[in-house]
Amino acid sequence: MILVIGGSFQGKREFAAARFAGQKPVNWTHGAYASLEEVLEAEFICGFHQFAERLFRGEIQTDPRQLAGLLRCHLPGRVVTADETGCGIVPLDRQMRSIREETGRLLCRMAGESEQVWRVTCGIGQRIK
Repeated sequence: MILVIGGSFQGKREFAAARFAGQKPVNWTHGAYASLEEVLEAEFICGFHQFAERLFRGEIQTDPRQLAGLLRCHLPGRVVTADETGCGIVPLDRQMRSIREETGRLLCRMAGESEQVWRVTCGIGQRIK
């Protein structure tokens, strides 16, 4: 699995497509509305932080502690993009703070399971693992 993280609107999708898709067209599965099955089968996932938010709200039924391993096992070469959750304004709502913290922990597990981790700023990727 390849994890690409960065701030909102920093060019993560464009970077990932250019770096990892080669000449083939990319069919992105978006975490904001994809089902668990769609995410497990997708080669390219964008907005994974939104999928994680839905997971922690209880909209998706699976064990969050096992999700990183499931993603790696189902399609080892998949590319996943997600916004960094540790930057920006801390939400006032207690539930949103908790979801943000759990999302960050899930992304840490995913980084541990990933073969490569990239951080993108202004469209420029830097490999951090």
